[in-house]
Amino acid sequence: MARRAEIRRALVKKGFDVPAMTEELTKFGVFRSRSKQDVFLDLFDAVGPLGAAVLSRRRRLRLGRKAVWFVGPEELVVLKAFSDRQRDFEDLAALLALPKKSLDLDYVRGWAAQLDRSLGSDEVTQRLARASALARKTRRRNEP
Repeated sequence: MARRAEIRRALVKKGFDVPAMTEELTKFGVFRSRSKQDVFLDLFDAVGPLGAAVLSRRRRLRLGRKAVWFVGPEELVVLKAFSDRQRDFEDLAALLALPKKSLDLDYVRGWAAQLDRSLGSDEVTQRLARASALARKTRRRNEP
């Protein structure tokens, strides 16, 4: 909780609107906001097995003069497949259109199956399959 207060102060300082951050993280495990400079932010609570995977596989990259942590590509694909927002589906298809060797798709499918079991459906696997089909079409159109 102390960490959340620190994050809240930093976000406000950077121009983000954060009135319901704590409540949304507690209720949904995710908080979304947009800054006054029109920067979008998704903040996730790293809880449970997927949260642990996100933390253990994250990557530290240079962004200008700063080193910043980023979610790994496979975990990003899993998070996008788990979401039912249209924008996330479009992002998912674009990620899956990257060269095949860029992603560990067996790892992604494993997480999709695990999330499906927790939901009692196959919606994550189905969303992943639909996005994969769209990605294949996109790759074919872009081939010389």
